[in-house]
Amino acid sequence: MNSKVSMILNRVHSRYGADVFRSGARFEAIINNAMPEEEFSGIRRLLITAIADFAAFVRLERASPSECAAVFASLVESLLGEEGISYELALETAGHIKALALADKTNGHGRQSALPDPAANFKYVVGDRRITVTGYTGKGKEVSVPPEIEGFPVTEIGENAFKGCTSLESVIIPNSVTVIGKWAFADCSALVSVAIPAGVTEIGYCVFRGCSALVSVAIPNSVTTIGEYAFQGCSALGSVTMPDSVEVIGKYAFNGCSSLGSVTIPAGVTVIGKH
Repeated sequence: MNSKVSMILNRVHSRYGADVFRSGARFEAIINNAMPEEEFSGIRRLLITAIADFAAFVRLERASPSECAAVFASLVESLLGEEGISYELALETAGHIKALALADKTNGHGRQSALPDPAANFKYVVGDRRITVTGYTGKGKEVSVPPEIEGFPVTEIGENAFKGCTSLESVIIPNSVTVIGKWAFADCSALVSVAIPAGVTEIGYCVFRGCSALVSVAIPNSVTTIGEYAFQGCSALGSVTMPDSVEVIGKYAFNGCSSLGSVTIPAGVTVIGKH
């Protein structure tokens, strides 16, 4: 690693501390898309190594996305410039880097990184440097909620966020999410499977109400409350794994789950609502 890159990384380290050195998945994806190994093997390895050294600067809560982009731009300038590779960084309006376009000076062939925006079909709000997903506008059958948007962690699926998304068949919720709001997936009539992350403590009011195609659900051992009407009308639900952490099962929580053969109630449950 050359002295300029080392200087940049040292400056980042001294300003923000050792906790900046995390995962640099977004910037590494940009590099992977723009620089295939067979064409840019040496410089690509150098750049990815540099990214790994300060990794996920974009995720650092004390640094803005534009600051992260500035450090990435400095690294690109240091390494690609010295190799004589011409390039251009495409910026989003918010100031963070969207793509890297480059050309090897020996052949002049340009290559554009076509990194898809993982947040393209999501509505969201930013608060206290955290993201709440408030809606979904896509038509995909399989949806993966991104773990971060604009460099901030996605920590909450808001009320009604996916309500009535009738094309949705499966959804992956990242481990960063700790709150799933009321009616979040209600009336997703084609939803067959969902993975609830381990940090969630409550499956709230009507969260999966009317998900008539939902076959099974695994509730993580972080959940202490299954809210009122949480799974009401999930007529295809055949099995529920309920952990020992559950203490409260709200009224009508499993009402209308006509395919549910049996449920083992954990010993720690102190409240079971009617129906």
